[in-house]
Amino acid sequence: MSNTTEITVRPFTKELIFPVSQTKLKEFKKSPNHLIKYITEKEPPTPAMQFGSAFHCSVLRPDSFDKEYFAIKEKIDRRTSKGKEQYETIMMENKGKVVLSVEDYDRIMTMKKIIMSNPVSRNILDQFTETEKRVTWKDSVYNVEMVAIWDGVGNGI
Repeated sequence: MSNTTEITVRPFTKELIFPVSQTKLKEFKKSPNHLIKYITEKEPPTPAMQFGSAFHCSVLRPDSFDKEYFAIKEKIDRRTSKGKEQYETIMMENKGKVVLSVEDYDRIMTMKKIIMSNPVSRNILDQFTETEKRVTWKDSVYNVEMVAIWDGVGNGI
């Protein structure tokens, strides 16, 4: 029996690391290998991440929501030939979109309605002139390129 440890060497270049983001820093805090894996091996989003992204889109980019997400709202019996055909047609019509369950779609719409009916949150959202704005800067202390994506910017925000 051998006590050897297998080491995986991953590519590491300046272009992969910079600009620095909060997520990259979190991964690096775990280990440099975690950061490199995060950058080079993108994991598919979890259902919770898809839900959060869909909710985010519904509030900040409502014009894009129906272009990126959909829910099959009718009951389709995929055990039958007709049901399989109906399902395939719906999927082809919505190719490239993220499929949401009816329950998740309804929850997202309810959450959005609550936010939009709250005067404080509605006032903030109404002041946005841009959403999901990518901002880059060079940190003056460490001389490192940084990046962030702000949910929204506007007058007084």
